[in-house]
Amino acid sequence: MRHKPKLTCIIPIRKEAALLSSCLSHVCALDDEMQIIVADAGGDKATVEIVRSFQPRVEFCSASGGRHEQLNQALRIAQGDVICCLAVDMRIQSACLDAIRSACGEGFVYGCLYQRSTDWRLHFRVQDFIARMRARWCCSAYMDQVPFYQRRALLVIDGFRNRHSYDTADACRRIGQPQAFICINRSALSSCRSWRARGFWRQVFTHQRQRLRYLLGTIFSDQS
Repeated sequence: MRHKPKLTCIIPIRKEAALLSSCLSHVCALDDEMQIIVADAGGDKATVEIVRSFQPRVEFCSASGGRHEQLNQALRIAQGDVICCLAVDMRIQSACLDAIRSACGEGFVYGCLYQRSTDWRLHFRVQDFIARMRARWCCSAYMDQVPFYQRRALLVIDGFRNRHSYDTADACRRIGQPQAFICINRSALSSCRSWRARGFWRQVFTHQRQRLRYLLGTIFSDQS
């Protein structure tokens, strides 16, 4: 009988208590067996109180120094065979978790879901398509695509590094097994809140600037 991988869901959060309660209600209803860890960066009292209201179903940890530290701190207490990273404003279905379990049970080491924006305007639809193609071609995933990893693979590379919004994609690159990467044809719904708040094209420019900085940093760090 094939082993059913246990999942750990890590939700990194920074001063986003207003979104946390609905997120935890959603995630707790997805799967009774999944470990859920909220990794807080700001020591926000409101966040702590919300997590307490969901205990013992939800666990809590805190870390400073960037999102990668939050993810690493949660990784230290994770008990699952597979680690899923979920942004606080993302929504998925229980079928997504079943698909992740099946993929990892079949030998895939890491992967992601397909991002789907809740905003149906054309430029968001194009963005979703580009994100899917980039994930498939580059074998890497960002936070809004619900990246997941076999826990043992993350431990081999010593977890996540400080690469700002590219920390999860950087972990994919360092695992370096493109044949073991999978894009699961299941949707992860994104609220597009940062894109709406900052403006779509301004956010595009910000992301491209961050991507260039990450690529340059990767080139020079790999040569050192």
